[in-house]
Parts: sequence; C-alpha cells; structure tokens
Amino acid sequence: EIIGLISLEKIPEEWRVHIRLLTLSKGNIGREKQFDRIAGNLIAYAARIAVKEYAEYACVSLRPKSQIAQHYIDKYNMKLTGMTLSIEVPEILDLINQYDHEK
Repeated sequence: EIIGLISLEKIPEEWRVHIRLLTLSKGNIGREKQFDRIAGNLIAYAARIAVKEYAEYACVSLRPKSQIAQHYIDKYNMKLTGMTLSIEVPEILDLINQYDHEK
C-alpha cells in the first residue's frame, strides 16, 4: 500500500533539490491519520539527497498550495523564497536528524 509519494528534481546550478510533488494517501492526512511523520520523512529523504549532492550548499525547495504553506514554515522551518519555500544548511541538517533514522 502506498502511503506517501514524492517526486524530486535536481537543480545543480542552484545546489538545490526541488520537491515537485509531495502527497499522502487519504488515510494519512489530518488529525485522524493512520501514520504520523510521513511528509517529514519524505522531505528528509530529499534533504539527504541534497546534502549528498551539494554538501554545505544544499537546499531543498517546494512550491506548496497556499493553504498549507504556513504548515511547512512552522513544522519544517522552511523560509519563503519568492514563489517557493526552501530550507538550507544548518536547518536542513536539523530536519534530517529529526526525521531520518537510516543507519
């Protein structure tokens, strides 16, 4: 069963991984969700790729629907950067440490 899906685009000239799509299954949205932290884990996955590719210059960005933009700012410490939200080092490392537990 697919519970979440992410589509990524590497933009090397900007040292950035852009999240083109981030979606969760219906049963995993809202207060009554079956599993927690799915979106955070998917964003952390993108962050790991960004750090691997671009080291201290790593950046992860996304263009959220307007009604959820503040959620990304509050929960994942993203910053408004033009038409997108983004997260860079050192906050990107905090996100990886919080959500990614791959050994």
